[in-house]
Amino acid sequence: TGCGYNGPMDQVTLGGITEIALGPDGNIYFADVSNALIARVERSGLVSVIAGGRRCLAYETPNCGRGGPAIDAGFTNIWDMDIGPDGSIYIVDYGSLRRIGPDGRITTVMERRLPGESNIDDWGNGGPALEARIQPNTAAVGPDGSVYVLASVGKEFNGTRQLLPSVFRIDGAGNISRIGGLQTPHTAIEVPDGTPIAEANLSPTNIMVSPTGELYILHAIGSVLYRLDSAGILHQVAGYSFTGCIELCNVEGQPATKLRLTRLVDMKFGPDGSIYLLNLARLYRILPNGTFTIVAGTGFSGFGGDGGPPREAQFIAHSVAILPDGSLMLADGGNGRLRQITSLFNRTSFVPSPARAAAEAELFFQSRDGREIYVFDLTGRHLRTHNARTGAVTLTFGYDNAQRLITLTNYDGKVTTIERDGSGAPTAIVGPFGQRTQLALNGDGYLAAITNPAGATHRMTYHNSDGLLATFTDPNGNRSQLSYTDLGYLRTDEFATGGSWQLDQLVSAAGYSVTLTSALGRTTTFAVNNQSGGGTRTATFPNGASNQVQKRPDGTYETTYADGTVMTSRFDTDPRADRSAPMLREVTVRLPTGQQTRTTVDREQLVDNIFEPLSPVNWLTTTTTINDAT
Repeated sequence: TGCGYNGPMDQVTLGGITEIALGPDGNIYFADVSNALIARVERSGLVSVIAGGRRCLAYETPNCGRGGPAIDAGFTNIWDMDIGPDGSIYIVDYGSLRRIGPDGRITTVMERRLPGESNIDDWGNGGPALEARIQPNTAAVGPDGSVYVLASVGKEFNGTRQLLPSVFRIDGAGNISRIGGLQTPHTAIEVPDGTPIAEANLSPTNIMVSPTGELYILHAIGSVLYRLDSAGILHQVAGYSFTGCIELCNVEGQPATKLRLTRLVDMKFGPDGSIYLLNLARLYRILPNGTFTIVAGTGFSGFGGDGGPPREAQFIAHSVAILPDGSLMLADGGNGRLRQITSLFNRTSFVPSPARAAAEAELFFQSRDGREIYVFDLTGRHLRTHNARTGAVTLTFGYDNAQRLITLTNYDGKVTTIERDGSGAPTAIVGPFGQRTQLALNGDGYLAAITNPAGATHRMTYHNSDGLLATFTDPNGNRSQLSYTDLGYLRTDEFATGGSWQLDQLVSAAGYSVTLTSALGRTTTFAVNNQSGGGTRTATFPNGASNQVQKRPDGTYETTYADGTVMTSRFDTDPRADRSAPMLREVTVRLPTGQQTRTTVDREQLVDNIFEPLSPVNWLTTTTTINDAT
């Protein structure tokens, strides 16, 4: 059953992890195709096999342990997995659909059929799923327990038997029906937004179901993602056909309909309605407003980036799960790892101490310098700030019944108060000794004026209800003006003193550049070029001189200055901040004359309990060595 299974998570040697999902019990479940098993990761950190662990021959697949305990069953080749609202686990195993019920027993929902057995006119439409003559390859479970599968049905075409990729639904009674799919072989075309699925020549390659029960379908032509509403109408959500994007394609911050979806292997919903899209080497997020952002990955397959920014990591992931604390878990099957994307300090969702388990409503973030710990609740409200060394509270935030900030209390009990009117709008900030700063909002709720305790007022205006700052006027009447591109990026900043900056952005497949032009016509250009395992950042100044920072695949940084000086830096994780803050571990500076210095830094600390973010530091030692002198 694999090396280390049924033990602590850090002692398990994982095989090919192809699927991962969060169960309604808060535990993580994953499929290890190499070891032919389904495992559960409990919040205590224990990993246990719940099904399989032995491999069945192809002809045995539907009946390998059928009707008995899942732990005694075997699998042939796990293609897909999803979990229902009652905790049932649905597994597509080499063309059969199997179910592990809450009682721990495994049953067969759909038998494996050869593709040639099905016929568009006689495959079992409306009858029991167990008797359907189709072979499922993907499954997704809805909030009502309905199961959607991707499969193909056959059709005679020009004297040969062809397959029509289709979407099917298994209802609560176990009967299956065809929802839609390819109508005629080899005729999949672009599907316009608003097309009824009954009329769409759709070639589905992946599916998922939203928490509200809406089906999302990925269409092979152009890799376009559609949402199917309750009336049977398809609405384009993300991706574009080969002719569907003219400009600003694949630019972060654009509508997701300008994002090219390639090698898409998994889709999941976040608790806020966001959609996460995984394409082996990069994870995207579609925000509720329809725009997209990059969450993790360089876009180049490989392995690297542990402990660093998620967007600089490399992986070969096949599935993603969104955990209750907001962190993400990747099934990095290409590297035999489960990898977590989180900003939490000294804490994972699976190895909490008893004290942490009792306070799961609080999240801990470390400052980049390792000196402070910020405590938030699950809604994102900042509750407290602690001294990282002593654990003492240095700042406490108070909220009213509507969860609006009303007080800030420092380490010695002095209180700053935010006054609000009957609607909850802030009207003043009152300091611990009565200093009063008046606030005034405009009709859209943005700050229009702020008057300090001395009576001096700064005023602001905005372009629209989106809150883009248009003018800023100081107490002496000096006014600065700002303008933006259609996407909301800063375009110009005209100073009250007469100077100005103009920003011009150029986006390419390899990266982007921003040129900053002064009122005198002097230009400074900042360019980013992404490469496999690293990339370069270049700043070119008005006199033509430039500095360049190159990140190498091994994680080191090489900075070349305009005068020829080269600095090579290597970072590590600061022990005070676990993986949330970088620490300079080694730096070598080589002058144009050939002279060189090498500095190394080592830091150690001892705390009472490494799993407690607020555990006091008993001692902290930082050792700096310069050219072998400590």
